[in-house]
Amino acid sequence: MTLPEHHVFGTVVCLRRAWPWLLALVLPVLQSAVLAGQGDGLSPQSYQRLNVIHGLIDAGKTTEAIKSLQELLASVGQRRYERAVVLQNLGHVRASREEYRAAIEAFDESLSLGVLPQNAEQQMRYNLSQLYLVTDRPARAVTVLEAWFKLAESPPADAWLLLGHTHAELGDYRKAVPALQQAIQLADSPPADWYENLLAMHYELRSYRDCAELLGQMIRLFPDRDDYWRQLSGIYMTMEQPARALAVMELVWRNGHLTAEADLIRLARLYLYEEIPFKAARLLEDAMQAGQIRKNADNRTLLATAWALARERDQAIHSYRLAAQSSTGADVDFTLAQLYLEDERWTEAAQALETALGKPGLKTPGTAWLLLGIARYELEATGPARAAFTRATGYAESGKTARQWLEHLDQHS
Repeated sequence: MTLPEHHVFGTVVCLRRAWPWLLALVLPVLQSAVLAGQGDGLSPQSYQRLNVIHGLIDAGKTTEAIKSLQELLASVGQRRYERAVVLQNLGHVRASREEYRAAIEAFDESLSLGVLPQNAEQQMRYNLSQLYLVTDRPARAVTVLEAWFKLAESPPADAWLLLGHTHAELGDYRKAVPALQQAIQLADSPPADWYENLLAMHYELRSYRDCAELLGQMIRLFPDRDDYWRQLSGIYMTMEQPARALAVMELVWRNGHLTAEADLIRLARLYLYEEIPFKAARLLEDAMQAGQIRKNADNRTLLATAWALARERDQAIHSYRLAAQSSTGADVDFTLAQLYLEDERWTEAAQALETALGKPGLKTPGTAWLLLGIARYELEATGPARAAFTRATGYAESGKTARQWLEHLDQHS
């Protein structure tokens, strides 16, 4: 029995697309007061003009605000402190308009002057790192963010989360893991997607044991998230622990939380893999009757296989017969014929073999012709049996045996 199909992380957040939280952090509320104050090198004229500009910003007139900031920037010339303050404000307005590259240029130049108070520069570094990340420049984001961390006294959970995302963007998953872990530890009630991102890092590193432990924690914290149970089962399959994978899926099913067709089929395959075919068959049949699993050829074939492995021949034949009616391929009819042959039901076997030979995709046509010859021989249809054996001689898989049967017919004709 081959390993059942499983998909471990169909619902895990993709780090490269999980930016809504980031954009919210990029746009802090602009203060209505001038950010740097008047007494630290800002002229009264510049202070007054900035106040007017902040009024424009508060009124939502950002186009006019940008024009005024650019005019003020030209008027302050190379007065470093005033220039840094104007650029800082310009960066905030550009970011609020989602003009991220222009915002980056403003913040970068402001920081390069190195004249603003540390808290103001730290805020710009933090915003700048996020802007670099949003504009797909994670290497620059890491550089700026690491500079921010060196000066930060007690980095909050969001900062560690940002660092983890930035390392993840660079594919440095080993550095992303401790950052994301620190974010989760510091947050009062970290949301589920923080855990999902950490889980994705463990999975990228193939740290499956860590995945299993984290998923256990996530299941306790978010008991209503049924996908975590499925992912845990998939991880156990990846770890080649099918018994644990089955136990997890069976528990979810017994609790009434496993109703999707794909999940029910996956559970049935796990039963088959663990050599519990009767449970697989009962599950599939009940789910089909309940309308949870479609009664198509593939699902009926799986049900028939389960009944056959459970040695419930009548149910297997019935299921294969139903599957054959809707299947366009030949293999189902061929398998059904083999069951008929084992029961010495020669007429039904011959009919199934003839149907199989008339459909495309039969893997062993020589064997089918040989078996058809045997079925016809048992029905005392010597002429048709000879014709079938003759066809079987044309295949390597059946040629030798078919010739022996023809010799037998010649001797007894």
